[in-house]
Amino acid sequence: MTPETPSRSMTLVATGDSIAARRLVIPEDPAARALFDLVRGADVAFTNLEIVLSDRIGPPSDQMNLSADAEVAHDLRGLGFDIVGIANNHTWNYGPVGIRRTVAALRHAGLAHAGAGRNLHEARRPAFFETPKGRVALVAAASTFAAGQQATDQRADAPGRPGLNPQRYQTTYVVDPPAMEHLRRVAERTGLDKARRRMIERGTAAESKRDELSMLGATFREGADFAVTSVPHAGDLAENLRWIRDARRFADLVLVSMHCHEVEGEKGMPPRFLIEFARACIEAGAAASIGRGPRALRGPEIRLRRLKPGLVPGEDGPEPPHLQVFDVAHVAEDLQWRPMGGVRAPGQHGGGYGLEFCAEAVGHLFQLRQTILPVIHGGLLCHFSSMSSKGSVK
Repeated sequence: MTPETPSRSMTLVATGDSIAARRLVIPEDPAARALFDLVRGADVAFTNLEIVLSDRIGPPSDQMNLSADAEVAHDLRGLGFDIVGIANNHTWNYGPVGIRRTVAALRHAGLAHAGAGRNLHEARRPAFFETPKGRVALVAAASTFAAGQQATDQRADAPGRPGLNPQRYQTTYVVDPPAMEHLRRVAERTGLDKARRRMIERGTAAESKRDELSMLGATFREGADFAVTSVPHAGDLAENLRWIRDARRFADLVLVSMHCHEVEGEKGMPPRFLIEFARACIEAGAAASIGRGPRALRGPEIRLRRLKPGLVPGEDGPEPPHLQVFDVAHVAEDLQWRPMGGVRAPGQHGGGYGLEFCAEAVGHLFQLRQTILPVIHGGLLCHFSSMSSKGSVK
């Protein structure tokens, strides 16, 4: 997994959202057995745990609350999962009590976990899992959550707030000049403009740019046509990338899990901030950025990143594959897809296992027509290979 280690491959299975509201019993259906044999056969298996393991103990939120017995953690471990993300919009369903009990249950079951904790430091730090083929790290974050559900920093004078690892974002709505003129008129006639001006004078709001208007919690920008753009929150992005780079120092393989329900456009494509976030994670050292949330099948993107400075593809060998899954709005035209037959969970969501469809990643990076890319209902089955000193991929 690193330039100094002998060439070897690691098989990863990553699924979407696991919502197991009760103890799990492996069905006798041969197809289901094949599904879990697939999970157990991987060197490392990841899932997003989108349920609180508190047995409904703790103050419930005002949202749809999901909770299960702590023994579900042992069931997931028995099914073959090794490492889980716990940053999602259900992390706070039973408040700080639910978070503490979930973390305790996962530790007792021997499941490595990342994405939530007693404070922001614990929520952001990576989890590590040891395999015979190397150490795997996971950094988990979420962009979909209610205000106050993100963890906060511990200070000398106050403890941090339990919660999830946030990756917030800013959305800007681009409108044409006539629309911007109407919006400014609305702000002026309704008193919204004066109210915002008072907030700026008091120091509770920032001045808008000349071509922008902030109103009712939204930012509008004047442009040639209508559009919606979004960017990752700079502070959250910097901190998450810092933890990814730090994890890469100690792990052979770094995974990033991002829970994002936000979409853009009529077809529900991934928002721009998610694409920018995923690509930045790859550049920071992650081998794969695994997105999940809206439970939709989306295409992956292969990014080429130099593992060693000065490495020249074609002369020193190709760069290693780094995959983004479920987070890129397009699939290259020359990619071919081949499903693996006989591995499908019963039902639309497979009892919350999130495993619906899978394919195997093989082939050569520079022969994409022969590359078969992975999809497992928002997850992936992929072989990652290390590089030899000459930079070859096997």
